[in-house]
Amino acid sequence: MRAAQPESLSLFDKERSCVHRDSIQYKGTQSQTSLRNNGELREREFDFRLTLPELLLSMWRKMNERIPNKIEKRSRRTLRVWLALGLGAGDSPIAPGTVGSLWGPILVWGLSAGGVESLWLLPVLVLLFLIGVPLCEAGSQYFGKKDPGAVVFDEIAAYPLVHLLVPLSWTTVWIGFILFRIFDILKPWPIKKFERLPGGWGVMADDIIAALYAMLAMKLIALYIL
Repeated sequence: MRAAQPESLSLFDKERSCVHRDSIQYKGTQSQTSLRNNGELREREFDFRLTLPELLLSMWRKMNERIPNKIEKRSRRTLRVWLALGLGAGDSPIAPGTVGSLWGPILVWGLSAGGVESLWLLPVLVLLFLIGVPLCEAGSQYFGKKDPGAVVFDEIAAYPLVHLLVPLSWTTVWIGFILFRIFDILKPWPIKKFERLPGGWGVMADDIIAALYAMLAMKLIALYIL
């Protein structure tokens, strides 16, 4: 019995040494795997940093490829679009709505020279409104949004309403023009509700209401101030 003890002990020691060796090998393999993974991550990060300028360059090339298509598409302006832009007045980089609205006083002076004044402006307003609906619709489709700033035919067509109740003069023209632009920009109630009408109807209707406000204000100014 005593002679067998060293053999059993030696077997136990062998098994323990084997387990210890396996654990060391496992830890070594795990550490090598982690180091390998870290190296791969670093290589990936390094590769990403190297390819980042190429990525930016490819994005820039794609943008340059798309820009000529848009320019080519927008350069094909139909007669409706040109009229909606006020023959190019809406292309002004500064305050296109105000610049385009300057056609309004010119239109009123031309109508006045032809004998169309006061209440005779009503049939002209109706005609301009009906013409303006498809024109403003074409301009909105061209720019891809509702009532773009470059579309100014609605301001031009609505401006004669300002002088429906007030005689035409240099003073009333510029006061009426300023009042019209103020109401068109501030859009007091219910202008925004009319602006929600579909298509060119909403584009035209909100300026008609703004011109109506300017007409009433102009009448009050003419009665009590001028």
